[in-house]
Amino acid sequence: MKISYSARKKPTADQLLDLYKHAWWTKTRKQAGVAKLLKHPQVLLTAWDGKTLVGFARVLTDFTYRAVIADVIVRPGYEGRG
Repeated sequence: MKISYSARKKPTADQLLDLYKHAWWTKTRKQAGVAKLLKHPQVLLTAWDGKTLVGFARVLTDFTYRAVIADVIVRPGYEGRG
């Protein structure tokens, strides 16, 4: 299936937790923390294969001078596909 990308489509906490279980630095994140992260995002970028979240990144920024890219994660099997 074709991968779609969005800066508007926000995943649910469960979708993001499912993706987070594939990276060592995000495996221990909990439902409450992920729900809070999604409630107050600055910039979120998502990649979807149908209804499956296959990529996620967030950007923390002051919208003037600085931006930090955080939590870049891609579901195994989808790496290197553009």
